[in-house]
Amino acid sequence: MTGPLLFRAERIAKRFGGFTALDSVDFEVSAGERVGLIGPNGSGKSTLVGCASGSLRNNEGAIWFEGRRIDRLSPHKRVRAGLVRSFQLPRPFRGLTIAENLRVPLFFAGRAGRDSRAIDEALDFVGLSARRDTMPADLTQVDLRKLDLARATVAEPRLLFVDEAMAGLSQSEVDEILALLMRMNARGVAIVMIEHIMRAVTSFSQRLVVLVAGRKIADGDPTKVLADADVQRAYLGE
Repeated sequence: MTGPLLFRAERIAKRFGGFTALDSVDFEVSAGERVGLIGPNGSGKSTLVGCASGSLRNNEGAIWFEGRRIDRLSPHKRVRAGLVRSFQLPRPFRGLTIAENLRVPLFFAGRAGRDSRAIDEALDFVGLSARRDTMPADLTQVDLRKLDLARATVAEPRLLFVDEAMAGLSQSEVDEILALLMRMNARGVAIVMIEHIMRAVTSFSQRLVVLVAGRKIADGDPTKVLADADVQRAYLGE
């Protein structure tokens, strides 16, 4: 069940020189909602996530989180507010153990005072407790994705943007990550999934948003969105 409006981006534009990556995009997420954000490569999905999380600065428009305008806040202040993201490629600190890797987002989120308990809970949640003293180089691809989600979990997000967390995984591994995301959502975390694996997107999402060439072309019920003629032409190639 979803709740009141949590996140709102209004008429977001982002340009890189003469290239317009986002063109007046509106995007909303309600508390506890599961949203799929899809589109062809280069459609602006990761750019929108960057603008939302603060790694990129939008040229136009405004971004609101829990009723507070945040588009001029630094990334760590957005994390402390409860807006967290993962990345397309896992970026662990290679010289730190799995448990030590979780201390970094705790500090970034301003929660360093509860290190041990938070780390134990996050590792248990993603199933990596037995590997807490392992180095990242010794993890499989799916365990690296679980580590990335554990790093997000310790920051205690209200909203999590998950950027292609399943790329390169087997079907059974995709199911493992899907199960973790569903459990996170059951805890009350709103999740925006950016993903090309349509089986995963459709089974996870309560709502689908489609970007093409920096513009939003569809937003609504997944079945209706995927049946839309413009979506099929632009994204599914039909």
